[in-house]
Amino acid sequence: MEVRRAVEPVKNVSVGTIGYVKVKPSVATIIPEEITAIIEFRSISRKESQLVKSILKKLHDISLKYKVQCEAMV
Repeated sequence: MEVRRAVEPVKNVSVGTIGYVKVKPSVATIIPEEITAIIEFRSISRKESQLVKSILKKLHDISLKYKVQCEAMV
């Protein structure tokens, strides 16, 4: 849902997709200790840099709120 929200202001020139999610351990009744996801954003506009900044800020906010470590490779 956050990917859609991030792209909404520039949806006419950008797209965001979640291509891969890996959860460890992958057991329904256990809180995961690690989640790896590949989220890709593509744009034909220079507004892409603002989109990336927005996503990185959201990741930072989530990590503070839930006291988890988030890493991003740009």
